[in-house]
Amino acid sequence: MRSSQLLLFLVLALLTTLSHCEKRFTTRQQVYDACKVIETNTTAFLEDYVSPSVNWTVTNPTRKTTPIAGDYLDLKSFVTQALMPLDAFFEEPLRLTIVDLITQFPKKEHPDGLVKVCMELRGRGNLKRDGSPWENYYSWVLHFKGTKAILVRAYLDSALVNIAMLPNRTSS
Repeated sequence: MRSSQLLLFLVLALLTTLSHCEKRFTTRQQVYDACKVIETNTTAFLEDYVSPSVNWTVTNPTRKTTPIAGDYLDLKSFVTQALMPLDAFFEEPLRLTIVDLITQFPKKEHPDGLVKVCMELRGRGNLKRDGSPWENYYSWVLHFKGTKAILVRAYLDSALVNIAMLPNRTSS
């Protein structure tokens, strides 16, 4: 093999290796910066940091404690069957703010390499039916592969969701 062929082979091998390297979170600040996007643009957060094939569970799916409780096997299902129906009861989409963020980076003995994040959120909005203020707290447990969440478990106050979504429910 001539030196020019060998050099070409090595460059192609390097490019192939680099193309298989995925971006991933390596610091808490990177995770925080990614999650912080949700405060200004929920859609951008979902598009940029959640896998289209995410497994998203809104508790309690087996008891169906709220109209949006369930297991969603992809992002589109979560958005169309949970997020959009909830947002429909508010004058504007809920404003989410991060209250706390906990990160756990994988240890060397865990080959899955998932970065696990617990994000506590506060959602605020005004109910469309009477303009009254509404507030709920959420806890999302996210498992990131690279920079995309592949699994999300969302915990919330189901009584407050029912006040917003079910007819003739009030906060008093």
